[in-house]
Amino acid sequence: MTNFVINMCYNPLMPTAPPIPSPIQTLKRTLLRVAIAFAILAICWTIWYAHAAHALNSRLADYRNRNEPTILADFVPPLPSGTVTAYDHLCAATTEMNSLTTDERELIYGSKRSYHPLPLPFSKADAATAQAMLDRLTTVPISLEKARNAPTIVTANQFVHITTLTRYQHVAALYHHQNQRDDLAFASAQSITTIANIVAHDSSLDARFLSTIVHAVATMTWLRLAPNLTIQSPTPPILPHGIPREQLLTLIRELLDDTTLHQGLLRTIRCKRVNLLNTLDKCDRGIILSPSFRLDTARIMNYYDALLLAIGPPPTTSATHPPLAPRPPLPPVYDRGSSNLREYARPFSRDIYLEQPIRHHHHTLTDRHATALRLAIRLYQLDHDDQIPPDLATLIPTYLPTLPIDTFHPDGNPLTYLPAKRLFYSVGTNHLDDGGNSTTLNNPAWDGLDIVYPLDPN
Repeated sequence: MTNFVINMCYNPLMPTAPPIPSPIQTLKRTLLRVAIAFAILAICWTIWYAHAAHALNSRLADYRNRNEPTILADFVPPLPSGTVTAYDHLCAATTEMNSLTTDERELIYGSKRSYHPLPLPFSKADAATAQAMLDRLTTVPISLEKARNAPTIVTANQFVHITTLTRYQHVAALYHHQNQRDDLAFASAQSITTIANIVAHDSSLDARFLSTIVHAVATMTWLRLAPNLTIQSPTPPILPHGIPREQLLTLIRELLDDTTLHQGLLRTIRCKRVNLLNTLDKCDRGIILSPSFRLDTARIMNYYDALLLAIGPPPTTSATHPPLAPRPPLPPVYDRGSSNLREYARPFSRDIYLEQPIRHHHHTLTDRHATALRLAIRLYQLDHDDQIPPDLATLIPTYLPTLPIDTFHPDGNPLTYLPAKRLFYSVGTNHLDDGGNSTTLNNPAWDGLDIVYPLDPN
């Protein structure tokens, strides 16, 4: 056994151990392997980048072929220098809100009151405050009337004191109504709609939210005025300060026309799509993750394109409304933990899928349809000794051009009218008919089971 081991150790045919490479050789081999790995990664990254760039550039080329906006400047057409726009007149009106006293602000917002909205009739103190406020701020209705007839172009996104101005017009309408000057109340309520239309012309998401609030105040104002609204009558009893009948019928038709609001929603979605590109340019700080950012931007833009397609063109009647858009899963980039990715995703995290704006849009349309129905019922009451109609079909075509649609109803049915309970309602955001149950599920109040509109005041 010993001899065998010795023979094996000294056998010249036995393979010897490889020589130990020098440090220089080891370094060369390591650098070669690293270079090969980097070359493979560079090729993969180039393919990734080319795919991401193609996905984004193809969308932009498609928008240009359809003459759709691709930069923010496309949303504001050029105007001759020195042109005074509706926004300028609106700013002049809001400036007057700086001079409101403490009592006037409390009257407008009800900061020290336990009720909402402002009840009728006004107390003596509230009536005196309202009268003093209207006597002092005489330039506000003049500015709003000029804004109504000026080019509706918004060149900035600084809507200062809009809500205060809106509430001011609401108080003015109720005060004039209490003093049996429904012609002045009509003008004040119409001014609220003018404010909403001016704000809505801006394409930003903030403007969309603000216009929704203003439209809600306009709806609340008309619903407060409707139960005791008076119409001009040349015969006894003569009512010289009522609202002209044709003017009220025109308002009803305008409330049932959803074209302007529909176009505003489409414009906001296109603006959000363009904002994605601007945010991409500002947040694209690292070349390595650039393809990931571009691919996620392209995916979100594809979602907005699908949303625009689902919403469709402006409806020809109030009976055509799409359901609320479904929400797809979040792109993977927004679930990762990198601080750079979190910072990149932050601008997109607020209403990236526009669920709230679309829901608010449907609520605004339903509110406007409900206002038109309530005004039509009031006209019917004036013509039939204060009796309410037995059904909605009775109002067509004398008082309503078409049935007011409940935009939350999955089948696009009209608003539900219950004459026995003296109310009508929408099925609300849960899309279920709960029989006119307005129990609130969550905050805000729009999350109730049904959205109920009572016929009786207060």
